[in-house]
Amino acid sequence: MKKLSVAFLTLVLVSACGGGSGGSSSGGAGGGNSAPLITSGNTFSVTEGNTSIGTVSATDSDGDSLTFSLSGDDAGVVSIGSTSGVLTFNAAPDFESPADANGDNVYNVTARVGDGSAFDARDLVITVVNDNDGPVISSSGSYTVTENVTVIGSVDATDADGDTLTYSLTGDDANLMTVSSAGALAFVAAPDYESPADAGADNVYNATVTVSDGTSDASQALTVTVTDLEEAVPAGEIFISEYAEGSSNNKYLEIANNTGASVSLDGYALPSVSNDPTTVGEYEFWNGDIWDAGSTIADNDVFVVCHGSASDAIAANCDATHNFLSNGDDGYKLVKGTEESFTVIDVVGDFQGDPGSGWEVCGVANGTQNHTLVKKEGVEGNTDWTASRGTSAEDCDWIVKDIDDNADLGQHCWDSTFAAESVVINNTSGVVSVAENSTAVATVSATASACGSVAYSLAGTDSALFTVSSAGVVEFAAAPDYETPGDANSDNVYEFNAVATNGSATDSLAMVVTVTDVDEDIPTFSGQVYISEYAEGTSNNKYLEIFNGTSGTINLDDYAMANASNGADTAGAYDYWNPFTAGATLGKGQVWVVCHPSADDVIKAECDQEFTYLSNGDDGFAIVQGTEASYTVLDRVGDWGADDPGDGWAVCGVADATKDNTLVKKSDKYGTDDWSVSAGTNADDCYWTVAGLEVWDGVGSHTETEAADPNAAAFTEAFGGATVDGTTFTFPTGAEGWAGFANMNTALYPITMPNGGTVTFTAAVPDGGSAEVYFRFERLPYPDVEPSVNSANVTITGAEEATYTVDIAAQGENTFSSFLLYVVTRDVPVVVKNVVVTQTAAEPAGVLMDMSGTFGNVGYNAETNGFTFPSSAESWGGWAHNADSGTDMYPFAFTADGKVKFKASAPNGDVVVRFRFEKNPYPDTEPSFNTATVTVTGATEAEYEIAVPAQGENTFSSFLMYFDTRDVEAYITDVRVVADAADDSGGGDDSGGGTAASGGGTLSMIEAFGGATVDGTTYTFPTGAEAWAGFAHDPNADNSAIYPIVMPNGGTIVANMNGASSDVTIFFKFEKDAYPNTTPDYQTANITVTAGAASDYTIEVPSQGENTFRNFLMYIVERDTPLVLNSVVVTPTQ
Repeated sequence: MKKLSVAFLTLVLVSACGGGSGGSSSGGAGGGNSAPLITSGNTFSVTEGNTSIGTVSATDSDGDSLTFSLSGDDAGVVSIGSTSGVLTFNAAPDFESPADANGDNVYNVTARVGDGSAFDARDLVITVVNDNDGPVISSSGSYTVTENVTVIGSVDATDADGDTLTYSLTGDDANLMTVSSAGALAFVAAPDYESPADAGADNVYNATVTVSDGTSDASQALTVTVTDLEEAVPAGEIFISEYAEGSSNNKYLEIANNTGASVSLDGYALPSVSNDPTTVGEYEFWNGDIWDAGSTIADNDVFVVCHGSASDAIAANCDATHNFLSNGDDGYKLVKGTEESFTVIDVVGDFQGDPGSGWEVCGVANGTQNHTLVKKEGVEGNTDWTASRGTSAEDCDWIVKDIDDNADLGQHCWDSTFAAESVVINNTSGVVSVAENSTAVATVSATASACGSVAYSLAGTDSALFTVSSAGVVEFAAAPDYETPGDANSDNVYEFNAVATNGSATDSLAMVVTVTDVDEDIPTFSGQVYISEYAEGTSNNKYLEIFNGTSGTINLDDYAMANASNGADTAGAYDYWNPFTAGATLGKGQVWVVCHPSADDVIKAECDQEFTYLSNGDDGFAIVQGTEASYTVLDRVGDWGADDPGDGWAVCGVADATKDNTLVKKSDKYGTDDWSVSAGTNADDCYWTVAGLEVWDGVGSHTETEAADPNAAAFTEAFGGATVDGTTFTFPTGAEGWAGFANMNTALYPITMPNGGTVTFTAAVPDGGSAEVYFRFERLPYPDVEPSVNSANVTITGAEEATYTVDIAAQGENTFSSFLLYVVTRDVPVVVKNVVVTQTAAEPAGVLMDMSGTFGNVGYNAETNGFTFPSSAESWGGWAHNADSGTDMYPFAFTADGKVKFKASAPNGDVVVRFRFEKNPYPDTEPSFNTATVTVTGATEAEYEIAVPAQGENTFSSFLMYFDTRDVEAYITDVRVVADAADDSGGGDDSGGGTAASGGGTLSMIEAFGGATVDGTTYTFPTGAEAWAGFAHDPNADNSAIYPIVMPNGGTIVANMNGASSDVTIFFKFEKDAYPNTTPDYQTANITVTAGAASDYTIEVPSQGENTFRNFLMYIVERDTPLVLNSVVVTPTQ
């Protein structure tokens, strides 16, 4: 497809007739006529609700009649008097609902005045300012309630400006009612139909409610009619209606009055005893000062005595405090009278002695401890505690509730048959903001009259999208998505009513839930911007989707779509440069869809930019960053070759896949300038999924995952009955003992580790337990496996993924083209991934020396490796190798030339350095040798080298460093001596040289460690032993012939052994020294030792190069499975 570029030339003819400024212009014919001139200003301010704006004033020097008119964006809502110039709104503007074109309450018009021949014009700016909208009361002022309840209803008011509203009452009966800050209307005391308290004594209570926003008020007359209620038979006396012994100090006693009249508490008391009364049957504490003199309990009301440190919920209902309430074993009685003479009315517990932790109540052990007791409906006080607490839920006076269940506190149900039904929602507002992707909204709280219970429900426009629990917890049924609103208006404002019901009584709360946007941190891994999807379908169903895989928002002005049409005009260059929408940005993890203007509605719904000239299948498109003159190609579909590709390009082995197909970028593939790599040759090596014609279900989003590490192993092949599911590996019961998993990423081979290496991996045990794994390297897959090497076992612990590393000993010239994973623990799935083998870099030539040994008052700073030869130091002062770091490198010999190498810097001035070799430390120093000097210079660390000529048969066991420069600090590290090879791992030798096999013999494995046990020839790895428990060759024997074991040509281990009662798996291990100085080391493969008669088992040990070993170990894999070991012989191959 070739895109045509057509240029159009527009001629604009301008006739200049005078000039103007400040948004005014004039024009007209020439001759003697003078144009009119607008003299008034061009800005106006109008308070909402008014139509009058102002007047446009103009003059005309000729005295001609003038005519005014309007044009511009908002001319449709503003008028001007044709002869007067008076400006008015056609309808009074509303600040909350602006009618101007931009919706910002700034109206823009152009006023024009003409005299018939000439004109003047001026741009006008009319700003509408907000005026306070007074509150509006929407609820009825008429209420009907039954006697004996305090709840009346709600005064519903709104304010268009969103101002905070306050409520107040006035009028004849205002003092008998209250109104809350949320408009909840209630009686101060429950009205009694038989004794009306209203001014007219007719059970019709009158008041006026006023709602104010601080500036304006709204008032409404209230009429509350109280109706008669058939009432229950009253109680004969007050009684204990509720008792709680909860967590911490959450304790209270509730006293109920259902006597039909108000009761004064003067003359009542709550005497008590502790858990062991002084005199059985008599109170210890009168507690007569709990409530104040004159305290009363209204009819059908309660009086609550609580602990002074009780929870806020309890304290809100508390009438008096008492900090010595029961711990469950302290008896309380409600009595009437004096300390000397009183009558018991009700009891909780008794005064008869210590009950233990508490009394049994209704068959519940320790019911008075860690429980709430609620007196059953219609049950009065009972002076017989035994009868009151009963023996079961049926014969007791109480209902036993769980600890801290205080739902009934503050009211008591005396007789539900005659109880009034009322309910009021306690929430002050239902306006809530909720972040997208979360479900929690709010908790609606309501209070029902005594004997009642609250049921919650939802109603209204968007109610189906929410749920409400029996406790009033409102939640989204499914987490909302800001980008895809589900509310009726699709504006992310969800509206419904929360309804509380108690019998026939209801109250509702208008809920307005606004869902807010969350800057979602979509994971990205590529750090690139690239094409994530491409479609070339029937007709104009075409699009390109661009993904931002960087770590932040990008400006698309920095990017463009460049394309060449069915063969580029110039090979390798674009034909057309196509920018994105000016100023457009694209967030992290988001996509930008460019579609054809006539694409299908499914595509258009996700489209961010329309573009007509998308590919027909043979047009190469690239996403580029930069400018037309200088850019970088980030990704492509197709190329810019000069040759026409025909109908399209092959992708993933599918011919002409860029035509009549949708291409979706694989989640772990990113952008590339190389189209041949991106297109690939098959479904496995390409970057795309060829989805088919008009498959658009993924347009509008893209998920990026971390690209597979090409250096990571892929253990996808299980063998021997082991099982693999993705990255989860299992060694099940029934699998062969040699079952495991093979790496199929052959790009890793051959693996070499001449200096050793590591295996680093991520692992977890999903069930939260632990399991052991190890790795094995083999020359080739079975059967040609030798040489081979096993890693140590690694214990994986916990369900949370963690990184593990296991060392591999130096393998000399061995190469490995088989890499295996084994799970040691059966039937425990283990996640293992990101397995990377890293070769250890060769150790620099020479022996590393520790020059921290000072003498003669020289200076040394261990933190900075700073060395100073101060003026105060002795002339012979210097630094010696620190013997605490080891002396096994001695003696040094230089039968051929050697060298001293080190790294150093001297930022404060040049420093002259030299070294000295001595036969032994002072005084037995001769023969000795001083090196030449070298000057350390500059602040940048550099490498220095000093030659050591051959020293014949002389040997040296003392190494020193000296400065010839005083008072200038030098920083010196990595001091190494390159000398002849010592008999036992001495100084290194640049020229290499062979190492003789030595050591070995018959070993005695009698040293058990880590909780392992040995009994004669029987060895056991018992339950409870450490995971690293095992057995070592006797460290106390004369091991001069055994150690060091050196196997430059490999060797063998021959062990005579058998399983004591069943087959058992073992392995052996060589270490440099005993723990902790163990590396380099070598671990053999696992050996399955069968039960029955003992026999010899031979284990081949591959070449260990120059490594030397002074520790030999044996490990048993299975716990509690004894091994009989009769002998073990190590033989290095000569």
